[in-house]
Amino acid sequence: MQYLKDKSRQYVYKVYAKILKEDAPVITNRKERIKKHLQECEHFWNKHGKKATEDILKNCASEEEIEEIEVSSQNN
Repeated sequence: MQYLKDKSRQYVYKVYAKILKEDAPVITNRKERIKKHLQECEHFWNKHGKKATEDILKNCASEEEIEEIEVSSQNN
């Protein structure tokens, strides 16, 4: 499955874009949206505590964040 990235973290499959043009369905990166919500969700922080919440959020890092972490760890 190939896709084209859009600046707003939305994706369009190349096959759909080629055939359907502007009518191609847009897919939103839900992982990033969920992580952002959990970072700001007071109930989530209160329920799981700071340490567990930080571990959970660390495990749902985006590919770009993982690359940044790997680069920074190589530089140290």
